[in-house]
Amino acid sequence: EEPDEELRGRMYRALARAVKGRRLMLKDLGPVRGALERELARAWLALHRAERLGLQDGPGPNTPRNGEVAARALLASALKEKVTQVEHRVFLLLAVLYPDAGMEQIAAGLLDASGSDATRRRANAVELLDNLLDRDLKKRFLPLVEDSPRSERLTQVAEAYPAPAITAEQALAELCTDEAAWVRACAVWCIAQSENPQRRERVRGALTDGSAVVREVAVVSLPSTVPDEASLLAQERLKDDAAFVRKQAERVQSGGGVSP
Repeated sequence: EEPDEELRGRMYRALARAVKGRRLMLKDLGPVRGALERELARAWLALHRAERLGLQDGPGPNTPRNGEVAARALLASALKEKVTQVEHRVFLLLAVLYPDAGMEQIAAGLLDASGSDATRRRANAVELLDNLLDRDLKKRFLPLVEDSPRSERLTQVAEAYPAPAITAEQALAELCTDEAAWVRACAVWCIAQSENPQRRERVRGALTDGSAVVREVAVVSLPSTVPDEASLLAQERLKDDAAFVRKQAERVQSGGGVSP
């Protein structure tokens, strides 16, 4: 139940290795199944939020470098990466539940397949999972790794993971408190570029975030979101632990330009 996703991933990986090496025998797999369910719920919630916001692809060669369009593209990329990391953690947990199934190879065939044989490798991986997993788990996990449109995949799991009854503005505000620091940073940047009524509150709150990257984004956003308080709020970050946050705070205080 550790909130830090990187730490959870390390723990899952160590657990999978210990089980595979027969150094550890788990009598109760309930906590592992619980962790698996929480990871799936995180992924589907991220996709629901992306769908509610209408996010499409990440940054491309024709994406503007500034403004709300650029910020939305960056947030789309962050959420996609979040879901990818969840998929990798799910496979680590599956390796604990099925230690003799070669889950590492199945994951590679499904998530890391590339080259001329990518289609065949993905098909083989899906077939193996279809034979291994119980029906309920297949219904909740396999759509996550499919290539079909996001809306279709969300429809497939609507019974298990219904869409939250929130507006696009609420979805964006919730992402500002996401467990993943990079998602929080991109969400704060996105909300600062929008007309979201909570943008002042969210930017202020991000100034004391545990991640230096999020704090930097908040400082950079001060002149456009809270111009009447920008200098005063930036002053509070002049003693920040991170040098790059202090640098941006100095620029805001001096009235100079800032760079995201």
